[in-house]
Amino acid sequence: EFVSDATNIFRTGNEYATIFCNVALTVDQALAAGAYKDVWDSATSSNYTVVENYGSGWNSTTNDFIAPFDGLYRFGGHVANHDGGYACGWMLKKNGNTLNLMTTGNLSYATFNINEFYVDLDKDDAIEYWIVNHSTTKNARGNATSTNERCVASAWMVRRS
Repeated sequence: EFVSDATNIFRTGNEYATIFCNVALTVDQALAAGAYKDVWDSATSSNYTVVENYGSGWNSTTNDFIAPFDGLYRFGGHVANHDGGYACGWMLKKNGNTLNLMTTGNLSYATFNINEFYVDLDKDDAIEYWIVNHSTTKNARGNATSTNERCVASAWMVRRS
């Protein structure tokens, strides 16, 4: 089967799938000084909202992104630091193994965000979003309604394998 995307490019019919998820904290999550935290697991599904979940990639039981198909995925999102001051940021783990190690000793006074982090995944691989906090206790911001004032994690499928 061949599929046209209305251009002069033809692709095989099973190459694409619509997978997109977007989750956001609704309640602040405390971050201890010099600590790492799986923020979604810690928050539990009662303290975040699943804004969009096309293709059912976000799993509210495990609080992780679970790849529905083999493919290339893109991960993004932003950390909103409620208290200002020292940085915190997303650190991704694939099946428990760190993909982009962030250490508490090398962060500067800023918020680290990711929006173009590509990962090849097999069906059922899990991606966890962790936060790392530099020093002094801070809060990862949650907000019931305002997306730009809360921590957000997003995932997209780029291409199905």
